[in-house]
Amino acid sequence: MTMLSPVVDERLCIVYIAQTFTRWHDGVARLDYADYWLQKYGDLTEQEASEAAFLRERLHKGGCTIISQAAKENPALDDGSIAAFTVLSSRAERIYQDEKPSLIQWVDRIADRPPEYFPRMCEGLDTFFGIEEDYELRVYLLPSPPKSNCGNGDMFVGKGATTLACSGMPLDDEGVFLVLLHEAAHSIHQRRVLNPLVAAVLGTPYGEKVSKMFQESPVGRLGGGLPSYTGELVIHSLVPHGALREFCGLPSSENYWNSKLEEAQRLLHIAATDWNDVYTVWVTAACAEMVPFGQEYVAKQKQLDEAFVRAALNTFEGIYSRWRTKS
Repeated sequence: MTMLSPVVDERLCIVYIAQTFTRWHDGVARLDYADYWLQKYGDLTEQEASEAAFLRERLHKGGCTIISQAAKENPALDDGSIAAFTVLSSRAERIYQDEKPSLIQWVDRIADRPPEYFPRMCEGLDTFFGIEEDYELRVYLLPSPPKSNCGNGDMFVGKGATTLACSGMPLDDEGVFLVLLHEAAHSIHQRRVLNPLVAAVLGTPYGEKVSKMFQESPVGRLGGGLPSYTGELVIHSLVPHGALREFCGLPSSENYWNSKLEEAQRLLHIAATDWNDVYTVWVTAACAEMVPFGQEYVAKQKQLDEAFVRAALNTFEGIYSRWRTKS
């Protein structure tokens, strides 16, 4: 079962805020976060804008490793990036100090008062992935705008940990725990169980064929890789809007999925470079198609296997075929 250990790391929070102003990656440097903080605290100065532009190029090359190095003050980080983060950190620290009280409250909420459904959902998640032992998940809490939360798994905090931006969320919002379990699955279950299964399937002629399709697709051109993409499809079929909701007695997300499928159909042949549009078509809509598979496995207490992985890849292949029909 998942044992949560929430923490607030001041340096990581400041670096996380600072990198949002670079807008280097919509899923990490969230545009809505940057826009909110700029509106509240004022536009970047000329110097800040220059350093943000420099750091954007460095992040495009080095990815989340740059964030991790900056947060740990790793001597391997180049002088230019250090200088850029130093300039942006003054603004970021002010934002952090304003969000700190809420982050501390969320530490207590996560550690001591999880929702009633949480143990059963953890059990269902472990059963699906075939994990029997208890494990600790270190949760790095990060600032967020009002009524917004997101996670980035272990992308810049290392194995056995995850991030959760949640300071803007009301303390009584139990949906935060669903997002947290989704990120836990990426950090723990995907590494231990899912990734080896995906690697086995991708090593077959079928997997090689799908890999070529992925590289040609809009979602493949955005980066991330097919193993990571497959992980999203599998985990989203379970949580936060997947099969484990009803397993734990929570309301169905059928209306949510239907709306996403309708939106994806409209965007299929026009989503090319906008991260949100591409994500809707190639990830969210694909996850909607995977939910029935998740429901079947959860209901029968079946463990994840290569057949489930192939179902995820087949779902991608179906979207790819529809996209190629009129592209």
